[in-house]
Amino acid sequence: MKRIPLPALTAAVVCLSLPMIAAAQNGAPPAKPGQPTASAPKAAEPTGSDVVGSVYDTKVTWDGLFAYLQQTNPAEFDAFISQTVGPYVAGELLGPNAGPSVTVTKEEAFQQLRNNPPPALANALESLLERDMVDTAAQQAHIVVTPAQVQDMVSERLAAMRKGGQIPPGVTNDQFLATQHMTVAKLEGLFKPVAELTALLDQHIAEIQGHPIGDSDFLEASHILIPDPPLGPTPSAAARKKDTEALAKVTQIRDDIVSGKMTFAAAAAKYGTDSTKTHGGDLGVFMRGMMTPSFDKAVFALKKGVISAPVRTHYGYHLILVTKMGSELTHDQRTQALRQRENLIIGEFNQELQTKAKLVNTLQKNMPAPPTQQDSN
Repeated sequence: MKRIPLPALTAAVVCLSLPMIAAAQNGAPPAKPGQPTASAPKAAEPTGSDVVGSVYDTKVTWDGLFAYLQQTNPAEFDAFISQTVGPYVAGELLGPNAGPSVTVTKEEAFQQLRNNPPPALANALESLLERDMVDTAAQQAHIVVTPAQVQDMVSERLAAMRKGGQIPPGVTNDQFLATQHMTVAKLEGLFKPVAELTALLDQHIAEIQGHPIGDSDFLEASHILIPDPPLGPTPSAAARKKDTEALAKVTQIRDDIVSGKMTFAAAAAKYGTDSTKTHGGDLGVFMRGMMTPSFDKAVFALKKGVISAPVRTHYGYHLILVTKMGSELTHDQRTQALRQRENLIIGEFNQELQTKAKLVNTLQKNMPAPPTQQDSN
């Protein structure tokens, strides 16, 4: 099965959590123009078992991976060494040929790590490869991320964390980050590839919809759903009868709302069949492309305050009411909806990037598959 990983780098587009701060520290600092990154190959072309991965035909060696980890997260690298050297030392001291002491050189420790890489080391390599992949893809797309854009992204994530209760009341951002051995300035440096990935996603969204992202790509709307399964190519008489009844019901509901017999919210509460019925059918703020195609086409063609004709989707028949146009929404509301849209496509987009970049993580490929329930019985 083809892997579609979603490591910390891509997950960071949607939210920044405490694990994300820790994972971000695994990222290499941005290189200056002309300066090689931590993953750059040595002058001699690496071959054979020295290579642990590649991206855009640039090979990453064991030495390159170790240098990257020692530079960006020495504590994690120490933990990797401890995990692999510990069992070796125990065997030398307590095994059948035990001796009174054991000496492990630096090269022997590194070799143990090469021979027995823990799963987390494959994840660290994945982060390195994805950073290089995103940076190269951004250069190819002529995307230049400014410091202000990165600052805005970090501020956005920290604000979301504060709203979600991860940053306690009364604690400043600097105080909170200090508990994570982090600073705002360092976090901004680490988030440059996240900003690049976000820009790539937004460029892709604009290509999908055929125009730059703007206010008109956002709405706030409500709906009433009368469920009705799709008819299919050869519907039975019973299915056609049920469809006719569902259409008649939703049409009558619309007539009652338009004539003033009841409000849209009251009709949603009485006739709605999904979770939105408890709050007037409110769907909240969303972006073009987030809804099923027929619904999406209908809602973005509506004017504010006008109730749609019945709209058929595979869920059934909908009545739709636009409550706010995109220009009436706040910047934060539009940004949140955009992040949700990015989240919907990020898995497929990440896979496309990996395919184009010919990303290979040898450590991940060689990791044993997790045990199944049958294996554990």
